Formats: sequence, structure tokens, C-alpha cells
Amino acid sequence: MPTLVSLPVAAALAEKPSVLETLGYQLNGMIVVFLALASIWLFLEIVGRFFKRSAAAQSAAAVAAPAAPVAATAPVPAAPAPSRAPAVPAGLAPELLAAITVAVHVTLGDRARVQAIVPVPLTQAWAHDGRRQIFASHQPR
Repeated sequence: MPTLVSLPVAAALAEKPSVLETLGYQLNGMIVVFLALASIWLFLEIVGRFFKRSAAAQSAAAVAAPAAPVAATAPVPAAPAPSRAPAVPAGLAPELLAAITVAVHVTLGDRARVQAIVPVPLTQAWAHDGRRQIFASHQPR
């Protein structure tokens, strides 16, 4: 078996390392990986603190800046409010609509709103093809 003479470290390795040498190599490899992950984590922490400080400085500057006087203008009529009811396909039971809406509200809170409910087709071509391939691969007895 040819040896790797182009890499001095590889040339210094034993042909058949013992268990302790192998464990040492694995331990060194794990240390290198964990140090790399720790350095990435440290870098992201530093960047996060930088952004938090810059955001705090911007909010402090916004609070310290005096508000510009607003000129009085004639009131403009508001546009009609959009419908808050979600788009629902025909034939959907109101109980199902209520259950979906409650599930979204409980899971995501007030920041989410159901805009449309679209049924998923029951048959999907890839599922049928997968079943066909599975059944074709088995030999009946």
C-alpha cells in the first residue's frame, strides 16, 4: 500500500494504529469540531449584541427627537373595510370553519388570521406511484 508522503502528518501516522491512537485521533477531531461550533456561536452572540445596542440607540434617538407639528387638514373619508370573513369553499360545515379558526388562534395567537381555507385533493399522483412501485417490488406467493 503506498504511503502518503505529500502530507507530513499523514506520513507520520502508523500503518495500523492501536485502539488508544484511534481514540486520540477521534478525540482531537471532536475537539476541533466543538471549537469551530463554539467560535461560530461566539461570533453570532457578538453580532446579536451589536444589533441590540444599535436598535436601542435608534429607539432612544427616536424618543429624544421632538415630534414635528402636524398641520390640520380636512378629514378624508375612509375606504370600506375589507371583509374579515375568510374565503371558504362551498359545502364546508360552519363547525369545521370554527374549529380551524380556533386552532389557528390557540396556536398562533392574535397575530394570525385565517384568510382562506383550501381543501387538499384526496388523490395525489406521487402517492399512487409509490404504492405501485412497492407492490410491484414484492413477489406474491
